[in-house]
Amino acid sequence: MKISIIIPVYNLEQYIGKLLYSIQAQDYEDYEVILVNDGSTDRSVEVIKEIICADERFHLINQENQGPGAARNTGINAARGEYILFFDGDDFITEKTSLSTLAKYAEKDFDILVYPVQHASNDDMMVHASTIKYEEIFGEVQDFTSVLKLMLKKGLLLSSPYEQMLKRSYLLKHELYFPLGIFSEDIEWIIRIMQTEPKIEFRDYQFYCYRWNRPESTCNSQKIKWEKERKIISFINYYYKELAVRDDLLSRLILSYISYHWCVAGSNVAKLDKKEERELGFKMLKETKDILRAESYYKNLLP
Repeated sequence: MKISIIIPVYNLEQYIGKLLYSIQAQDYEDYEVILVNDGSTDRSVEVIKEIICADERFHLINQENQGPGAARNTGINAARGEYILFFDGDDFITEKTSLSTLAKYAEKDFDILVYPVQHASNDDMMVHASTIKYEEIFGEVQDFTSVLKLMLKKGLLLSSPYEQMLKRSYLLKHELYFPLGIFSEDIEWIIRIMQTEPKIEFRDYQFYCYRWNRPESTCNSQKIKWEKERKIISFINYYYKELAVRDDLLSRLILSYISYHWCVAGSNVAKLDKKEERELGFKMLKETKDILRAESYYKNLLP
């Protein structure tokens, strides 16, 4: 059983080494690493080549800058493993047994394995464990309807790509590539995943460490950009109008999920510098303001 690790790289010369060394230190050898250099302008490529030069399990692909979604898509097409892990290049894994433990879990058939992640400060001085107890919440629940009910009741949904191990054949069967040309492409990708009704396995194993306050990262940028928020709000409005007229459990869960992003968008719009952009942003958000009422209503339907 082979694991493919896909890593988008864009200007990560200070961080990519720690991730690669943490992978090379694994006690499990049946894996490949696909590094997709997404048009880096710093020394990321040189750092990568110095580390992987004699290791045939590591493959470097160069492409023009298109964003992390496009880089992951390139990795999916190049991957040959039975299961795929999506790692971010500024993060790292904390245990030498990480991949062997995941391979052991993969002996049980599933489309997606979900696990909590740790969070590290940018200087790695503070590492915080997740408090989520997936196995306590989901136990041995397998059927998708029961999983949906528990997710909605607990306010949970699949999250970032790095919090999952996915079967490659499942991704290809449902053409679960990342969308291009939009911001927060993970949101749309997660929604499409849930619509396939995957077989999900939950484990509490914490091996992945997310670096949460890297100054250069997109999510930590202090400057709110109108174009980004406009696209996110348009995306939210589209799904709300599609799903609000339905009454199935999956639609309820997705509405609950995007209601959170509606609130985040509202907070960001309030911080925009230009008055006309703020006014237009709030006008767009008002079109779907009932999403908050719907989210509360759906949760109250559960036992």
